[in-house]
Amino acid sequence: MCDWILEHLGDSVPVHFTAFHPDFRMQDKPRTPHETLIAAREIALATGSSTPTSAT
Repeated sequence: MCDWILEHLGDSVPVHFTAFHPDFRMQDKPRTPHETLIAAREIALATGSSTPTSAT
């Protein structure tokens, strides 16, 4: 995904990774681990994105 964004949209397009958190009818699913968001941001940085962010 990061490669596609960089190739088709450029390195100035903000990339944001948001954690899933259990809510309403999906309370039986686990929340996204913080480590997963950190890994996604690191992949985006390694790909060449200049603006990756993440939120929990």
